[in-house]
Amino acid sequence: MLCRVKGIASGLLFGEFSGVRALLAIFLISSTAFGEVFDLKTVIHPVVQKLEKPEIAPEFVANSLAISTSSQKASDHILAGLTQLNAPWDFEAYRHFAAAAEEDPDCLMAYWGMSMSLAGLNHEFYGERKAAVERMLDLVEAGAGVEWEKGFAQAAGRLYTNGVNMSAEIYGNIAEKYPNNIQAKLFALFLPRDGYSETGRPGVEQKKCIEGLEKLVKENPENVTVISAWVMVHAEAPLNPTRMRTDVLPFARKLARLHPSYPPFQLIASHVESRCGNAELAIGYAREAVRHFKAYQISDNVSIYDCPGLVKAQVYLASLLAGKEKYEEAHQIADALAKQEVEEARLFSRGGSMLLWEGRALGPRIALAKGQIADLDHGLDLLKVFNDEEWYKTQSFSVSYRNALAFCIGVRKALLKKDYAAADGLYRDLIQRVQVIDSESALARKTSSYAEWLRGRNTIEVFAVELRGMLAMKETGAMKRAALTWFKSAADRQSRSPNLLPPAVLYPLENRIGDYYLSVDDFESGAKAYREGLERMPNHLGSLRGYRSALLKLGKNDTAKKIAERIELVKK
Repeated sequence: MLCRVKGIASGLLFGEFSGVRALLAIFLISSTAFGEVFDLKTVIHPVVQKLEKPEIAPEFVANSLAISTSSQKASDHILAGLTQLNAPWDFEAYRHFAAAAEEDPDCLMAYWGMSMSLAGLNHEFYGERKAAVERMLDLVEAGAGVEWEKGFAQAAGRLYTNGVNMSAEIYGNIAEKYPNNIQAKLFALFLPRDGYSETGRPGVEQKKCIEGLEKLVKENPENVTVISAWVMVHAEAPLNPTRMRTDVLPFARKLARLHPSYPPFQLIASHVESRCGNAELAIGYAREAVRHFKAYQISDNVSIYDCPGLVKAQVYLASLLAGKEKYEEAHQIADALAKQEVEEARLFSRGGSMLLWEGRALGPRIALAKGQIADLDHGLDLLKVFNDEEWYKTQSFSVSYRNALAFCIGVRKALLKKDYAAADGLYRDLIQRVQVIDSESALARKTSSYAEWLRGRNTIEVFAVELRGMLAMKETGAMKRAALTWFKSAADRQSRSPNLLPPAVLYPLENRIGDYYLSVDDFESGAKAYREGLERMPNHLGSLRGYRSALLKLGKNDTAKKIAERIELVKK
C-alpha cells in the first residue's frame, strides 16, 4: 500500500512516482513501451491536429508562473491554457497545451496541462490523455521540470490513481512551500469539495473551499482565475444564498465586462443574473454567449462536437425565454437543436453528448412547461429518432431518457383530454421506462455521459412523481388528498443544476402545491407555496400569477397589485 504524501522533496517525489507509474499501468494501460521514441501525435487528437494553433490574448493570461521551457511561445501557451482551464473552457485549454508541446516536446507542464484538461471518464480523447500522462511521467523520471512542476505532475498522476483527496493534498503541499503559486491553492481548494446537503448546507470541504476562495479574492481582486473560481463555486450552490447578489454578482459582471468576447464568462454572468432574479439581463448575457461561441466556431473552424458551450448557451437562452413565456423564440432554438444530427464517429464527444441529452430534450421540456396539447404534440415530434441514427440506440443511454420523456408527455396529453384510462395506462408504461433507466446505472457510470445520464434520470423521476400527483387530483377524498404528498415529494426532488445548465424542469414544482391548496380554499398555504416557487425561480410567471390569486383571495389587495406590476415587468 502506498503512503499518503506529506511533502514534495525531490527524493520523496521520485520514490512516489514509481508507485504512480505502477498504478497507471493498471488504470491507463500504456500504449507505448518505456524507452520508445515519443511521437507527439499520440497526445494530440486528430481533431486538434487539423486546427490552427489558438491565439494568445495577453490581457487574458492571469497566471505569472515561470515555466521550465526553452520556448517563450510554449510558456505563453501554457499560461493561456491555465487560464482557460480555470475559466472554464477545457477544449481551448487542451489546444493551448497541445500547442505548447509542439513548440517544446520536452516541456513537462504541457503534458500536465493535457492530463488535467482531459480529465473525466471514457470520453473520445481518452487515448490522448493516457499518452500525455505517460509522457509526463517519462519526463519526470528523466529529470525534467523544477520542484513545483514535478509536484504538479505527481498530483495529476495521483488524481487518476488515488482520487481527488490525495491529489488535492499534494497541491496543498505545493501551495504551502510556494505561497505565490495561486494555481496550486485553487486546485487544493477545488478538488476535494463535497457539495451541498439536501437542505442546501455546504459540506465540510465545500465550506473550506468557499472560505479559502474568499481570502484569495480579497488578496487578488483583479485575478481572472481567482474571480472565476469564486463565482463558479457559488453558482453551483443548490439555493440562492443572500450573498449571491452582493458578493458574487458584481464579480460575474466584472468578468463579462472585462472580457466581453469570451463566451464562458458571458454564460457565467447569465447564470448568476438568472439566479438573482434578473431575467432580462440573464437573457442578454446568454445571447452574447451564443453569439461569441458561433463567432469562435467560424474563426477557429471548430465543429459543434468540440464546442459544447454553444449547445449549453442555446439551451440556457431558450430556457430563460420560456420562463418569460416567449415561447416562439424558445421553440425556434429548441427545434434547431433537435434537428442537429450527430455523427456516429463523434457520439462520445462533449458536444455530441450535449446535443443528444440537452439539445434533443429541450423542446419537449419546454412543451411540458407550457402544457398545451399542440405544444405537447410538437414535443413528441422532436423526440423521434432520425432513421439514420438508429445505431446509437445500442451506444447511447440518451434514447432511454427521451423515451421516458415521451411517456411523460403522453400522460400529460391524456390528462388534458380527460382520458383518464389512457393516462393511467401510459403512467404504468412510464414507470417501466424508469425501471429501464435505473437498470442502466452500472453501465452509465463507466461512460463519459454519466453526468448527463444522472441529470436525465433525476428529471424523469421529478416528472413521474409530479404526474402521480396529477393523477391523484382527478380522484376524490383521501385519494385526492394524497396528491399533495406527491407534489411535495416532486418539489423536494427538484434541485439546482450544476455546470451552468438551466433547471431541467423549467417551472417550480411548488406551483403544483400552490394549485392544490387553492383548489381546497387554503389560500394562506397556497400563497406560501407560490412564494417558495419564486425563491427557486424568481421571475416565473406561473408562480407570480398563482401568488397574486392567493393574495386576492386573502384580501391582500395592495400586495397583489405590486405582484401584478411585477408580472407586467417580467413579461416585457
